[in-house]
Amino acid sequence: MTPAASVRSKRPVRRDPRVYTRRLVPILRMLDLDVVGRATLNGERVDARLADAVSAIDLDLTMDGASQLSLTLEDPDREIIRSSLLDGQVDLTLPGGGRWRLHRERNVGGLSVTGPTTTLKFWDLGAAALQQQYSPITKSAKDMDLYGFVAFLAREVAREVRLVPVVPAPGEVPHLEEETRRDRVGRGTGSATSGWSPRAAARVRVRGAKATTSQLRVMDAVFTEAVKHDPPVLAMVALAALITQESDYNNNQGSGADAVSFGVIQNIPGTSAGVDGLMTRDQALDIAYSVKSALLPPGPTGAGGLIRVANQQPDVSPGQLADICVNGVGVGDPGYIRKVDSYVAEAKRNIELWTGRSLDSFRRGGGDDGRTETVHYRPRQWRRGTDTGREGSWKTLGRYAEQLGRRRFIAGPTTARPRLVMAQDQQLILASPHLVVSLAGDDPILLDTPTLDIEGRQTLEQISFSVLSSAWSAPPGAVADVVDGGPADGPWIVLDVQARAGDPAAQVTLTQPTTRRQPDQTASRASRRRRTFSSDTAGAAAMVDWAMSTLGVAQGDARHRRWAADIGVFDPWCSVWLAYGLKHVAGLAMPPNPAYSGAWLDWAGGHQVSFASMQPGDIIVFDWGDGGMTDHVALYIGNNQVIGGNQTKSGTDGAVTQVPLLASAVVGVVRPNYKTA
Repeated sequence: MTPAASVRSKRPVRRDPRVYTRRLVPILRMLDLDVVGRATLNGERVDARLADAVSAIDLDLTMDGASQLSLTLEDPDREIIRSSLLDGQVDLTLPGGGRWRLHRERNVGGLSVTGPTTTLKFWDLGAAALQQQYSPITKSAKDMDLYGFVAFLAREVAREVRLVPVVPAPGEVPHLEEETRRDRVGRGTGSATSGWSPRAAARVRVRGAKATTSQLRVMDAVFTEAVKHDPPVLAMVALAALITQESDYNNNQGSGADAVSFGVIQNIPGTSAGVDGLMTRDQALDIAYSVKSALLPPGPTGAGGLIRVANQQPDVSPGQLADICVNGVGVGDPGYIRKVDSYVAEAKRNIELWTGRSLDSFRRGGGDDGRTETVHYRPRQWRRGTDTGREGSWKTLGRYAEQLGRRRFIAGPTTARPRLVMAQDQQLILASPHLVVSLAGDDPILLDTPTLDIEGRQTLEQISFSVLSSAWSAPPGAVADVVDGGPADGPWIVLDVQARAGDPAAQVTLTQPTTRRQPDQTASRASRRRRTFSSDTAGAAAMVDWAMSTLGVAQGDARHRRWAADIGVFDPWCSVWLAYGLKHVAGLAMPPNPAYSGAWLDWAGGHQVSFASMQPGDIIVFDWGDGGMTDHVALYIGNNQVIGGNQTKSGTDGAVTQVPLLASAVVGVVRPNYKTA
């Protein structure tokens, strides 16, 4: 009973590295000095004298800039430098090795001269073609999201290279190789949904239902006003969730319980405080004024406003924050808090759709203690060119990638349809691995063993080693799993691969996610099993370890039958798996009716906590939105991942699997009363 999103992003069963070479990097196998003699230069066969002058070919495939191909030529008489070869644009096409370009006047590639040798540096054609698009453009971010802007720039160079945009939404895993079908992004006027792109608007939900055009307009007006005041994430989420609770994003006119409450926050004229005195009816109906009054002092009840209270009390839940600011200090309405917190996951998702960024990528700031996070949202417009001058599309995308916490690179530059990627490291790391690398010293792929230099409590951010180029299968942006490396164990992102023609070795650099601050995200899969827990939740560590050890146990097999007999319940598999683990690992009894996933919400063996305070070892209750109240339970293991039984619909026989957390389907988080260690 798992949504399609989780099915697409599931991890496969690990395979032996000598077998699991899903897709070799073909250019590494064909790279030799003779390849230049079979290549074409500006559409014509490379001159034999030029081909004979080539003494070295170096390849640098990377996701940190443009991939490059360098030709080192023996040119003692400077004939190449003096010739017309380097005038203007130079296109090099290698048979089976992609297309490369040098155009120094457009800052594409370059050359260096050292003694009798000259080195020509070519960019991959995708990056080069983008860099050569210089004319200033401006696109409204209300009519076009990031995917639409990237797709627009890709279409500009379609005559030269067919780039496939890969711009995953928050929580999605990017597909860097296989063809993916994306909804076509329209270029409408924005009159129907105001600030929402058509792609984002279709995914916005209010109380689980698809948002109407009117609700989209109101939500856009709310968010547009809110970001003017640079709110902490906590304040922004609380605002979004409390408006769902108060009005469902309808600018109500006297439709409250006593017919005297108005606007999106249901303020009471003459009673609720605005930023400049008690609100009038017109001010209560003014969305911008109501939002401003909710965020800034004194707040509707004089408690100080969402922003001030969030900075003062960064550890409260969004529901608690909303209760303080809407109902007043000291009121503490548990029912209201619970209702607002139940909309937090949905509120976060809607904010992410509006901003085009994951909330986890926002920089730190706002509070003196550094614990609150200040939101910096998508620009009001997409622009090629800056106030200081022109810039190419490649540089433009690099600028936005840095602002939005993403990487910009060309995946598969030597393939027929390269991917133009704008993705977060935290999305890349969730992809299934291309291969497994053992650092034990007996892996035939490795030609040396990397040195792991760790200072104090610091964690490894990058590792480099030499590999057999003909056997290496993970291109930049892909995932390689490291095992038998102690602190290096776990999934890593391939940062770059460097190779030289005729050399059987290639130099590989792996990196941990670095495009946003999220401590859990830098932990490897193996190190997550050794995560440090506080003393009163030490049992959570054992529960997570047990869950990891059960990966692959299939529904209906011997262990399922044995576990079901032990607890006296056979179905559903997700609850059987969870109840058995809690009984034997944590010593906790299951709910009276574990077959109903919602029973875990009222379970005597635990207590509900807010989504924002979720930690490894917590139980997550899901609702897939198909008419039932709740549909599934799983165990949160950290790093935005859950483990559970029956999480995929096909191909796994309902096996216990690890999948990314689908935040939009979460209806409750329960913390078991783990025994003190």
